[in-house]
Order: sequence, then C-alpha cells, then structure tokens
Amino acid sequence: AGSEEAFLRLYAKYEVSLLYYCKRMLRDGFLAEDAFQEIWTRVYELRKRPGVVILHFRGLLFRSARNLCMNYLRDQRPTVSTEEDLHELTVEDPMSREATTREMQGLMLKALAKLPFDQREAFVLHEYSGFAYAEIARMTETTEPNVKMRAYRARVRLRKFIQGWLSLAETDDPASFI
Repeated sequence: AGSEEAFLRLYAKYEVSLLYYCKRMLRDGFLAEDAFQEIWTRVYELRKRPGVVILHFRGLLFRSARNLCMNYLRDQRPTVSTEEDLHELTVEDPMSREATTREMQGLMLKALAKLPFDQREAFVLHEYSGFAYAEIARMTETTEPNVKMRAYRARVRLRKFIQGWLSLAETDDPASFI
C-alpha cells in the first residue's frame, strides 16, 4: 500500500535469498547485483501504482527475478566455466575440513553453471531458497511434476559432473554401498 516501513521489512526478509538466487542463476556476481537492484527498483516503483494488489509477494519477487535473469542471460551470453577454472580451486592444506568444504562448494558452483537454466532454477529455488515444488510450478508456469523432474535431473547431473571431476566411478559412489 506504499508504506516505506513495510517495504523495508520485505527487503530485509528477502534480501539474502534473492541475491543468492540471482548469483546462482547468472553465475556473475556483478551482473547478479545489477539484477538484484533492478528487481527491488521495480518493486519499489510498483508500490506507487494505484490499485495494485499483490497477493503473493514472494512469488512475484522471485518470478520477477527469474524473468530478469533470463533476459540478462539472453542479452549478455556469459561464458561458461571451463576445466581450466577448476585449477583455481587449489588450497594450501588439502586435508583441512575448511579446505575440503571450499573445494566442494567450488565444484558445486562449477557444476551448477553447466546445468540448463530450467534445471538450475528448480534446484536452486528448492534446495537453496526453500520453495516448495508447487510454489516453483506457479512461478515458472509449469506443472509440479515437471518441476520435480527438473530438480531430479539437476541432482543427477550435478552428481555426475562432480564425480567426473573427482575421478569417481559409479561404483565409488558411497550411495551404491547402501
């Protein structure tokens, strides 16, 4: 309804998850920050329009982010990480827990960058942003089973990418022993 206080509360509530979503979808920190600011600018301007009623703010926010990220990707055509980028993940103490965590996070980011947009989106929205599959389906204008399949395929592909980089065969997968 145009309240500055309400806008600031919404910003505080969704700031981290929205920026994280933009960074994962665009794979470029500067571009993600631009998208993040653009989305909040649009939301701020939207609140000034008379007669606009928003029933599901979180859905509107992330749907706007999705559309803007897709536009940025279409217009910018960012380069995808190469195998050479994996050499940047070297750490001084390979046995430390922090080093292992950083290496795995780096591998996960590289693998996410290789996923098709729809799979990456379903995975990020569900696993990192905490959206239910039904909510993601509404945001992306698709069915819930379709969103579940995209997330499943993303998990399978992520596992294969990371296993390949770590030189693990399917039989080396700890899940195969269960």
